[in-house]
Amino acid sequence: VELFGLTLKALRSSEMTMPPYEVVESKSTTIGELKANLCSEMNVDASKVRIWDYFERKPFALLEGHLDDTLESKRIMDLNFILLEEPLADGSWPLNDSNDDQSQPEPAAMSSGYPSYPTTSSDITSVGEPIQRGVVGLQNLGNTCFMNSSLQCLSNVPQLR
Repeated sequence: VELFGLTLKALRSSEMTMPPYEVVESKSTTIGELKANLCSEMNVDASKVRIWDYFERKPFALLEGHLDDTLESKRIMDLNFILLEEPLADGSWPLNDSNDDQSQPEPAAMSSGYPSYPTTSSDITSVGEPIQRGVVGLQNLGNTCFMNSSLQCLSNVPQLR
């Protein structure tokens, strides 16, 4: 069960000064489905655009060759920008496929033109004392464990304290 989808911000290369079009998609949506949905919503011919991972408003990776892959497998995160690149009048593409001027991993760390990442995640350790202490170790009274876990989660949200 997926409670919250990914909110993505889509841009057209011909309308970069316009506010992004926001869409909510599942992590299991394929790149091809995302492209079709965005093209439909933005009145763009899907056969005449290329789709890019436009991380931090910079061309990060061309997703055209990965239309069957999921958003999650391509590390598309919440509030990520997606670019629909339209060809120039002469038919050429404004963005370079290789992105030589972008800071990307070396070719050895890439698979099929898309940067690879470790498949396991690890916790980021921090040094020092926590900024604020939260509630821990509530007593369970019979079947209250789910309620206690919810209360612990809510008690650790700074806006709710």
